[in-house]
Amino acid sequence: RHRNTRGDVGTTITVPGETARESLSEVVLSNCRRVQESLRSLEEFGKLISVEFSARIKQFRYQMYDLELTLNQQHHGVDARESHTSRRKLRLESAVLYVLITEESCRQNWQNVVEQALAGGADILQLREKQLSDKELLRRAEWLVAACREANALSIINDRCDIAVAANADGVHLGQDELSITAARKILRPGQLLGISTHNIQQFESAVAGGTDYLGVGPTFASTTKAFASFAGLQFINQVANCQIASSQIASSGVTGNRITGTFHQTCPWFAIGGINESNLPQVLSAGAQRVAVTAAVTRQQDPFAAAMRLGRQLRSAPATSRPPQAGSEQSVASQPPELTIRMEQSMSDTETSDGTDDTFGPAVNS
Repeated sequence: RHRNTRGDVGTTITVPGETARESLSEVVLSNCRRVQESLRSLEEFGKLISVEFSARIKQFRYQMYDLELTLNQQHHGVDARESHTSRRKLRLESAVLYVLITEESCRQNWQNVVEQALAGGADILQLREKQLSDKELLRRAEWLVAACREANALSIINDRCDIAVAANADGVHLGQDELSITAARKILRPGQLLGISTHNIQQFESAVAGGTDYLGVGPTFASTTKAFASFAGLQFINQVANCQIASSQIASSGVTGNRITGTFHQTCPWFAIGGINESNLPQVLSAGAQRVAVTAAVTRQQDPFAAAMRLGRQLRSAPATSRPPQAGSEQSVASQPPELTIRMEQSMSDTETSDGTDDTFGPAVNS
């Protein structure tokens, strides 16, 4: 199978920061991925020459994953000898592409899709199966966990804390109707990640205050098969992005004793989700997102490996830190949220995609 360059939308998409890096550390970490891609190419070519040669290159690739993690830890000032908790959170912090795996959404065998998505650079995979028996769900979870661990990616189980613990997954993802953060923490092992779906700014605030490790923000675009009373859309993404940036600025200023430093005193990784694909990703990035979660944009493609590669390229070439468009600018997708303006004043004085696949982390919640 060859790549159709003329029909590839990625050749005409340029995102901010694609030709710029803010520091030497960013250059080093970015090139770690390039080395990994090169090693994978050598590994495939080596299969034509020698099985032993290919296997050796594969081991080099795994060593490169470890090196990337070590460099990332040093960049963040973390001792490489720290626990799995730190390793998982560091991996989460550097993640940009999150792929949800449901067998019915896969164009190919689901395990093949998993392997291709990982090979294409997916940082996190979530097993999202609602209809399987517990025995079969655990079997699949254990397989996915092993596949992710081999590729230095994070493994997440949808809804089921017990399965996440039994399979030794990196974490669990919960919707608004599932267990509370406090209840889930009682089941999960120390260090396992907990993600929460949010559909409005109040839910986002509550999850951050409750101590979630990451959040899903959406749905971004409308679904044609799943009924929602309303869609959070790009406005919600812009709202979250602005609030998180304001939180960082206010927290760093040392202001205390107000709502924003009480609720948003620390930023939290979040992933835009819902109908996101290669064509509309630039809109999502312009709204302020730096990470996305997708399903069909990878799983239903003829070549999941190439699809993941292209999405990852767009995401990783975007600026590591940038303020979303401000109100009144030509690129602004929403006006500055009123509640943010109020909080800042107080602090300073105080899924589905177009091809028919649901792209939401959990069950629909009408906001």
